[in-house]
Amino acid sequence: LGQTTDRKEEVIVSSAQNKGVDAYAQLMGEVFGEVARVLKDKGKATVVFHSAKPAVWNALMQAYEKAGFRVQTTSILNKLQTSFKQVVSNVSVKGDPLILLTKNDKLRKTRTYADLDDGIFHEIMRRAHSEHDPQEREPTRLYSRFVSRCLELGVQVSYNAEDFYHRVKATELVA
Repeated sequence: LGQTTDRKEEVIVSSAQNKGVDAYAQLMGEVFGEVARVLKDKGKATVVFHSAKPAVWNALMQAYEKAGFRVQTTSILNKLQTSFKQVVSNVSVKGDPLILLTKNDKLRKTRTYADLDDGIFHEIMRRAHSEHDPQEREPTRLYSRFVSRCLELGVQVSYNAEDFYHRVKATELVA
């Protein structure tokens, strides 16, 4: 709209800007803090997000939880056009998680239990085997479903996309 982004305020993970995941979490925290400030008490916020890195997902979770939000539900956004990063990356994710946030009366602590993480993986794989749509069984799609379910349960995302894809392939060989 005729204005250039102030790079100091740009919410990004970028070595060129000397901004790591911690800076990203802080900046996202400011964004969600402002959303919480202007949103009515019974209001909801929808977030569409994309990343192949668990640290970025966990920074997002930390930011919205600190601002007083919790995930009410998630879905997957089917985009017709992929992003530039999705086109040029060797490890991309298809279908961006769509997150419905609501103000949270009771703050919950993010959990890091590996058994939940493993259970979520197996839940996603069971659902995939019953799907008739082949797109729903693609590892890139399954990763988005896995991340979405972790966010719904308040469990930190532990897999990056590439490791998740390897686990899916190994599971398919065993099955």
